[in-house]
Amino acid sequence: MSVEPIRRPLKPDEYIRTTGSNYVSREASVLGAQNVNLKGRCIIFPEAVLRGEMASLMVGRYCIVKKKAVLQPGYSVMGGVCRFKPLVVGSYTVIGKGAIVSAASVGAFVRVGEGCVLCSGCVIRDNCVIEAGAVVPEGVIVPPFSRVTGIPGRVLEDMPESTSYVHRKDAVAIYNSVLPLC
Repeated sequence: MSVEPIRRPLKPDEYIRTTGSNYVSREASVLGAQNVNLKGRCIIFPEAVLRGEMASLMVGRYCIVKKKAVLQPGYSVMGGVCRFKPLVVGSYTVIGKGAIVSAASVGAFVRVGEGCVLCSGCVIRDNCVIEAGAVVPEGVIVPPFSRVTGIPGRVLEDMPESTSYVHRKDAVAIYNSVLPLC
């Protein structure tokens, strides 16, 4: 499954370029910025929400967070007390438009489809594809090299060994296709 690169360059006045060559839209919401760590060469599109005010949010290299996607730490309730847990997103991962990610972790080389919901405490291992509209329930661990679909999310099939190569190539292509022309 290859992701089609976006062929529209970013407008420099609409994005903030960080020292790690991350591009964050001025229309994106980054809450608790001191707890949000972008490792480098990430693109955060307009209307995306990164919620670092509750717990830390760590995003790997070449991650793409599309429009209206939400990344927020998961939580657990013990003894009537709500505790937030850090969210870690691995490198070369694409979070689709309108996806809500509250997982404990999302591995490297992962594709999260449009409108997906990754519930609190679920774990998505490396080299997975979460199909558009899928809902991965709380506490579920998705094994590496899995394609997940449906409500609730179920493993449909195994992904080929070339998944990491394809997902790396696609994430870098998306990043390079939208670089500003300045």
